[in-house]
Amino acid sequence: AAVYYGGSLDIIKLSREHFFGHEEGMVMGEKVVYSDLERSVLDALDRPDLIGGIEASAQVLFHAGKKINFTKLLEYLRRFNDSALARRFGYLCEALNISLPKPIVAYLSRQVKKDAAYLGSPKRWGTTGERHKRWNLILNVPYQELMGEVYIG
Repeated sequence: AAVYYGGSLDIIKLSREHFFGHEEGMVMGEKVVYSDLERSVLDALDRPDLIGGIEASAQVLFHAGKKINFTKLLEYLRRFNDSALARRFGYLCEALNISLPKPIVAYLSRQVKKDAAYLGSPKRWGTTGERHKRWNLILNVPYQELMGEVYIG
């Protein structure tokens, strides 16, 4: 897979089992393959370092929130099978006031593990922060920075 940002193109290797959630289309007369909305949202939460950090991931989720096909998203979450990703998604949906269908809430609740996960990259944000009990997530990113330009009305 390729990720384009800031005028450069990075090649990201995906395992065969993680190559899903894509569509084909035409761009300037060329056939291209790109990720669908639900896969793009999860990719942003799985690899926030590729798009500008967890604060950019929050913006992606906020803007996609009303357009997400939650049946498809739940299938993708299951295929990712990543507890930290599921917890970040659940926490951010709550913080952004994105209502989730009951099957997704049930799945996300089952993904909370005994060991805490970090909201943001410990390399960038450090390892200290309040522990969010519901998601067993270390909130190591200041809320103001996390939400950046997101306006929740």
